Amino acid sequence: MTYTVHEVAELSGVTIKTLYYYQKIELLMPEQAAENGYRHYGDKELELYKL
Repeated sequence: MTYTVHEVAELSGVTIKTLYYYQKIELLMPEQAAENGYRHYGDKELELYKL
């Protein structure tokens, strides 16, 4: 299953801006990025960082 940035923000209690920052510093990378720029996180990524 994949989650959008919005869903991950709600599940983890952090802001969307924080998730973008995590990606920028390569702390939490999305599983895939769509052509339209949407980021999707998989279960693997969320389990790795306990989100």
